[in-house]
Amino acid sequence: MKAAVVVTPGNLEVRDLPEPIVGDYDVLCKTIATGICSGTDTHIIDGLHYKKIFYPTVLGHEGIGKVIGIGKKVRHINLGDVVTRVFNVFPSDSPYSIAYGAFAEYSVATDWQAMRDDALPQSQWDCYRVHRVLPEWVDPVASTMIITWRETLSFLTRMDVSSGQSVCIIGSGANAMAFLEHTRNKSFRITVIGSSLREKLFLSAGANLYIPYTNENVAGTLYDNNTQFDLIIDTIGDCLNLDAVIPFLGDKGKIGLYGLNAYHEYRIPVIKAQGDIQFFNGELYDEASAHDVVIEQWHAGMLNHEYYISKEYIYHLNNISDAFVATRERKTLKCIVTY
Repeated sequence: MKAAVVVTPGNLEVRDLPEPIVGDYDVLCKTIATGICSGTDTHIIDGLHYKKIFYPTVLGHEGIGKVIGIGKKVRHINLGDVVTRVFNVFPSDSPYSIAYGAFAEYSVATDWQAMRDDALPQSQWDCYRVHRVLPEWVDPVASTMIITWRETLSFLTRMDVSSGQSVCIIGSGANAMAFLEHTRNKSFRITVIGSSLREKLFLSAGANLYIPYTNENVAGTLYDNNTQFDLIIDTIGDCLNLDAVIPFLGDKGKIGLYGLNAYHEYRIPVIKAQGDIQFFNGELYDEASAHDVVIEQWHAGMLNHEYYISKEYIYHLNNISDAFVATRERKTLKCIVTY
């Protein structure tokens, strides 16, 4: 099969690899589409991911696949089903590691429900709960957004927010838009600090106030708008705007670090806060727990994939390098790779 391989940092190639190993509880999938994560995927390509990555490695954690083969103990997934968050499994002696591995023509999902029913320890199947069969009405390409929506909604849920609160979202990428949609659905007052190129899009999606990065007086703009936040969600993670925003965070306010650009150097200027604050690490969330709500809200029109995906930024695997160029140039919120 063909797969996208980061051979060494900065060197992305499409290579021929063996098809994945399929275990008794696994299903073999023909990968339909995989979304590019402008954070994780680009950091792995650049050799800047905060976790240790062993190169060469196969990218992709936002994959959707159609089931074409079934392991002998699978009971809850059927041939032809479309499944979320597919990944890859290679032999232990393979020279390739897997950074999730969904940028590949074939992929794997696991019937975690069968593992649970067979009384296997939860530690063996819990991570596979993200593998969910999708309803027939979904567009498989658009459904790549389900991963981002689930991740961000489960993180927001962990922050224990209440309807009608006020949020400042730092960033204007796909994660920022997802947090905007989730907080809008909870009737938040929403301020976004982001690229001037995306101001119109974010205002149309429900932002109440949009402040471009180029604004040299963010604090003054917030003061003029009589702003106070219950929570701040930083989808970038480099602290550049936090200094200006944190004085507007109320007592017992919450900061969610979701972006990981400067994970090990991230600092919070707590001395500028109005009172006590709570901090939430963006690596800690239960993506699978948000699945049913995301599907319901998408079907009801409360989540809109058209904010993120457009046909002109859907690329074949052979052109994945072009997709990453478009991602880095911020041509769209989400580039998609098909096979």
